[in-house]
Amino acid sequence: MTVVWWPRSLICGLICCLPAAPASAQTDVNPLDPFDDLSSGAEWLDRFTTEADPDPGDPFHNLTANEWWARTWNGEWSSAAEEGKSFEEFYAGLQGRSGSSVALRSPYPWASAEEHWNAWRQAAGAERGGTPDPLPDWSGDWQTRTLVTRGAILVRDLWAGVSDEYKPRFAQGLQAELEGSHWWPADTCLPNGYFRDGWSMRYVLLDDRVMIMAEDQPLNEYRVTYHDGRGFVPEGIAFPTWYGQSQGFWDGDELIVWVKDIKGWYAGHGLPEYSGELEIIERWKRIGDEIIVDITLYDPLAFAFPWHEVALHTLREDWTQPPAVHNECVSTNNVFHDESGRIAELGPDDPRYRDIFDARPWARVFGDMEEAKRAGRLPEAPSFLTISPAR
Repeated sequence: MTVVWWPRSLICGLICCLPAAPASAQTDVNPLDPFDDLSSGAEWLDRFTTEADPDPGDPFHNLTANEWWARTWNGEWSSAAEEGKSFEEFYAGLQGRSGSSVALRSPYPWASAEEHWNAWRQAAGAERGGTPDPLPDWSGDWQTRTLVTRGAILVRDLWAGVSDEYKPRFAQGLQAELEGSHWWPADTCLPNGYFRDGWSMRYVLLDDRVMIMAEDQPLNEYRVTYHDGRGFVPEGIAFPTWYGQSQGFWDGDELIVWVKDIKGWYAGHGLPEYSGELEIIERWKRIGDEIIVDITLYDPLAFAFPWHEVALHTLREDWTQPPAVHNECVSTNNVFHDESGRIAELGPDDPRYRDIFDARPWARVFGDMEEAKRAGRLPEAPSFLTISPAR
């Protein structure tokens, strides 16, 4: 893999040649009561979805983040190179289908999560605080859709939203994906992290906390949001975790959440890195058979401005989600990255292969040890039973 660090002069040139991030109907959002008069999740998504004609001068070829990885991850560049095509010719053939995208810039006037939190808390008023009785019903299995973190956004709009300091990192990841050297956390059984899976879960509402759980990820993942006024863990003992720590309060039937101490991570799939300074403000509300989440992401290190995201959860009509299980992929994962940075997979003839049907995988390891001793790769060691027979 060729690792490319784009010089700052080139990066600045790209910024200058890019069109401004597209506007949307964000101006009709009431900053202090954004869900006012909202009737459906589709209406909320539409407010942040933009349409524009494809731009022939787009250096990212009008590709969405999802198209960027989906059209390159099967070794398309390697096949093109074998056919004698140059990389320039290969990249010229990658063109997006439309100019539809997502409005990334936050519609809110606040510069930090704390300002945002305090404004919404003040707007709720003490008399409207506390835990609703009864709690809203979020039971059931939900199908989740997001806009930015599921790649519906144009890469050029993501690029405009990444800070100058983090643009070289984003460029490196984009280049690697073009060349077929993708790196995604789930490949090697690492958590996808907050940026991809923070809102795709089941829900349990209790008097003092909301439990948000996912069992269909590479690892079991969960979030806990306390809404009993306890606040955050003190700075002296807090540390970054995959989903950070959350506190919340109820404004009627709407849950407001502030998340911080999130572990900085890389989303992949055409998306950039975020830093350990990421903090998030969320607003949750159920309308009919939908749960709508308004999400504002503040990362002064990795982002050029506060970002906005939308999550829409639709209640499933039938049992299509597997029951909760302990889920981990380490014991059956045969995916790795080779010496060239390409994703590869171990086959059954490889001694490192993990066989899902092997009921006693450790026995193979012990057998390999004995074979290594016979072959002289390990020092000879007789069975302890020959030294001191068991009674």
